[in-house]
Amino acid sequence: MLLLIAAAISLVVWLYARDEPVPYEALVIFAIVLFNGILGYVQEAQAERSVVALRAMAAAEASVLRDGQPVGIIIAAGTFLVLDASLPGGLISGSGDMQYGRTMAFTTLFLFQMFNVFNARSDTHSVVYQLFHNPWLFGAVALSLLLQVAVIYVPFLQRAFDTVPLRASDWLTCVLVASSVLWLRELSKAVGAASPVSAQL
Repeated sequence: MLLLIAAAISLVVWLYARDEPVPYEALVIFAIVLFNGILGYVQEAQAERSVVALRAMAAAEASVLRDGQPVGIIIAAGTFLVLDASLPGGLISGSGDMQYGRTMAFTTLFLFQMFNVFNARSDTHSVVYQLFHNPWLFGAVALSLLLQVAVIYVPFLQRAFDTVPLRASDWLTCVLVASSVLWLRELSKAVGAASPVSAQL
């Protein structure tokens, strides 16, 4: 689902601009999502028994709130919102060009993925529960961030992926929007824990 959203965003921008022969951003997004998928698979494999037990306790919440549509909708809406706010016109008029808009949308989508990795650790516990239990997770996230920074600031990668440098305020905007998937998921866990059904479990 998230891969389709990422591909759609990148292809729409590419079709609109038509300033490069190949949609490089779509390829990069695919690589990052693939990397996160492998990371999530390894993470679940390491804690398979715990995941099975949690799903048995809260199967309804897991299928609707994490694996279902709302997470994908949040990510898609947030990414399109940042893209719209970065370009002239639209619902939120910005002042950047297409390169800037693509870079902002790409970075927001990437950060959504990073925040969502921590969501996937548990369907019921808060993200801070045993936060540092798996140091490999933090290593993978740090490596992903370094690669993202390289794509945005290293000159030959800028030319390859048609990105532009972002200011500190741009990063702050991307982080604030992308973190919504984490805080909304935390809110749903808190509401689920306080519900009568959860209390009976």
